[in-house]
Amino acid sequence: MLKSVFFPLYVGFFLFFGRPALAQMESHPFSVQDLIRMEQISDPRLSPDGKKIAFVVRSTDLEANRGRKDIWLTDIDGKNLQQLTTDPANDSDPVWHMDGKSIWFQRQGSRP
Repeated sequence: MLKSVFFPLYVGFFLFFGRPALAQMESHPFSVQDLIRMEQISDPRLSPDGKKIAFVVRSTDLEANRGRKDIWLTDIDGKNLQQLTTDPANDSDPVWHMDGKSIWFQRQGSRP
């Protein structure tokens, strides 16, 4: 059950976040730089009502030589994708409150 619920979500994430990498692959062979530039998705957390998923997206800022993690939210069918956090610090480990209206998370790192 769980695998079948998340499979369309993973495909949707790849199509949404993988487009820049695919466009670059058409013009040159896949490289380590391409791998570093790809956004990585982790920590999917299903809401108590089973209608939404909170998850972490890690991106890399090559100029600043650092990674960054933000919390994102989407409906279970992959619609209504939205970024919840944009702070320069790393946000991770989303946890739903029992009422399903709030998401708690950890923020790590210094603020500029």
